[in-house]
Amino acid sequence: MIHIGIADDHTLFRKGMQELLSDVTDFDVVLEADNGKTLLEQMPEKLPQIILLDLQMPEMDGEATLRELSKHYPDTQVIILSMIDDASAIFQLIKLGAKSFLPKNIDLDELEQAIRTVHASGAYFNDKITRAITQGLAAPDRQHFQLDDTVKLNENELEILRLISEGKTNAEIGEGVYLSPRTIEGYRKRLMEKTQTKNSAELIAWAFRNGILP
Repeated sequence: MIHIGIADDHTLFRKGMQELLSDVTDFDVVLEADNGKTLLEQMPEKLPQIILLDLQMPEMDGEATLRELSKHYPDTQVIILSMIDDASAIFQLIKLGAKSFLPKNIDLDELEQAIRTVHASGAYFNDKITRAITQGLAAPDRQHFQLDDTVKLNENELEILRLISEGKTNAEIGEGVYLSPRTIEGYRKRLMEKTQTKNSAELIAWAFRNGILP
């Protein structure tokens, strides 16, 4: 069972999302809130594994809430739901710890896929997120990034990294390269150890910075 929280100040949207997700096999909406403050107050008791987080909310907005969640609940994975279309803003949210960024008008099938992928592998990247990361790393202030010549990846690791960047789960990657999901998880952990990154989002950002991903 995947336990889900929803934070959005629009009651109709929040209730509608709750009803839709509750009908999905092995999804359980355990928390709902109309702002970040209320969400954080419920976290110690509810502890959802996935949070669908709006950005524009009263009292505490989505970005401030994301910062607190990343700090105090690092095992809870956050998916941003918003209609903003600003690559730099999306890039900043990914840097702050968001595991995916999706439009509010997303269809249920893709949302379900995103939730399952984030739960299984730690991130879900669509074309919009990939472009945002690429543009963010190409921005004028990217000089603080240093290329890492000390990390050596073999051919298999490079292929796994490419497939991770496509948002594939361990099972999907394993099926494509004829390895077990457990073996792929081992590759994922070794890649993060080698690159000193904490999650798939940071790993992919590292790969873009170092020219490994185009």
